[in-house]
Amino acid sequence: MIELPTEKLVDPLLSFSFFVEVNNIIEAGFTSCSGMSAKRETMPVQEGGVNDMVYTLPGRISYGNITLKHGIALSDKLWKWFEEGYAYGMVTYRDDVSIIQAIPFRPQGTHWVRRYHLKGAFPIAWTGPNLETSSTEVAVESLELSIQKFTLEFNKPNTSLLPI
Repeated sequence: MIELPTEKLVDPLLSFSFFVEVNNIIEAGFTSCSGMSAKRETMPVQEGGVNDMVYTLPGRISYGNITLKHGIALSDKLWKWFEEGYAYGMVTYRDDVSIIQAIPFRPQGTHWVRRYHLKGAFPIAWTGPNLETSSTEVAVESLELSIQKFTLEFNKPNTSLLPI
């Protein structure tokens, strides 16, 4: 029979600042998030007889891949999502995902600051942890997502919508 420790268990996500939410369920926490970028193409237009300038028109927006590093997964959902891409030879579905940026370790609890809503996301790279016998956590070294677009939502002051 396995005995659980009698002291209070500590939530392993308390030290993480970026949470991955899929279908309103937090699936993982990460300490680093990079690649959140959007860039608009421009199209130069030259007007005949005007030789000292070029007009620039706005074009399409492209979004960078999102890389999350040093994380802990709470379930196997993210791995299975990545795994089905090579099991079936193609990505069978894209999903809308939120990356929640939070401020941990405050007296009032953990509060979210921003939510990045990723549209049409799917995993394109997964790196596992260094395996050690002293670790019992379901760790993820990095997860990279390709997205169609993202939107940004800021939390209103003095609200706590993400108590963890």
